[in-house]
Amino acid sequence: MSEGIISGRKKMTVMERGMVIEPLSKATLKGALETIKDAFPEEETEQVEFLSFSLSPKRKSLFNHLEFFVLIKDGSVIGVMGFGALRYEPEDIAWILYPAIRRSDQRHGQGTVLLGELVERARASGVKRLFADTSTESDDLGAKIFYGKAGFVRVGCIKPYFDDGSGLEYWMKEL
Repeated sequence: MSEGIISGRKKMTVMERGMVIEPLSKATLKGALETIKDAFPEEETEQVEFLSFSLSPKRKSLFNHLEFFVLIKDGSVIGVMGFGALRYEPEDIAWILYPAIRRSDQRHGQGTVLLGELVERARASGVKRLFADTSTESDDLGAKIFYGKAGFVRVGCIKPYFDDGSGLEYWMKEL
C-alpha cells in the first residue's frame, strides 16, 4: 500500500488490487449513492442522501464525527463507508454508517480493506469505540460474520425493533 494526497487530504492506494480509498467528495457522491442503492436496493433514497451532510460544513457541525470514504476501482466507486456520531453522543464513540460494496464486487475482500482504513481514520480522529448495527434477520448473516471477523463483538440486541418484529443487534470494536 502507498499513500498520497488528494486535495490536501490523505488517500490510500491498494497497489495489489489497483484500488484507491479517498474521502467522499462532490465528485464521488453520485457514485457512492449508486453503490448504496446497488448493495441495498430496498433502501429509501432520501435516507442515503445523508452522505451529503458530510460535505456541508454547516450540517457537519451537528456531529462530533462525520466522515465518509469511497473505494474506487478502475475509476468507478465500488464501495462506501463512513463513521459518525451526533454532538450529544460521547466524543470518543462513532457509528459505522452506510457500509456498502457493489454486489458484483462483494466477497473479494474490498469491504475488509475499506473497513480497515475506516478504523484507522476513526482512531486518528479520537474514536475509542466504534459501533455497528445489524438486523436479527438471517439475511444479515453476512454482515454479522464480517463484523465478527473484523474484531467487533455483539454487545446488545433490541427485539422487536422494526415493525415486522425483527430486531437490531449492536456490535462494538475497541480501537
